Amino acid sequence: MENTDLNQEQQKNIPLTFGAIVSFSSIDSLDSFIHVDGFVKDKVLLKSFDTADPKLMYSKCLFQIYPTFINTYKKDALNMKESGDLQKKYPQEQKRTEILNDLQEKILTEFKFNQETFKKVTGQPVLFGQPIQLLHVTSNKFLVC
Repeated sequence: MENTDLNQEQQKNIPLTFGAIVSFSSIDSLDSFIHVDGFVKDKVLLKSFDTADPKLMYSKCLFQIYPTFINTYKKDALNMKESGDLQKKYPQEQKRTEILNDLQEKILTEFKFNQETFKKVTGQPVLFGQPIQLLHVTSNKFLVC
């Protein structure tokens, strides 16, 4: 087997790793890719690249592979905001401020833990059945799988 044949065979078996940037095409149309605006429009679409549409940028089809993160305190904060329970439970502003400061610190700690987790797994293979998140490269928003 020639060296070029070996290189081609090795390229066919490259493991998918955390931190890798990928795009996804449709099996029905290999020139159609998952496309997301991510800023104004939040719909995930399948766009064809068979036409020369200057508005259609391939960069909006790129995703970076991340592990799933812990978002417990972030979810708590969102639930608190949506329900309005904080003001009902704690009519005193000083107590609300105390609780919000504590929650903010916990969210920051959670964020730092998630960043450290990503650093640790970057370059490691993604295993079948392992949950992942896809970070849309253009908008910096997650598409969770």
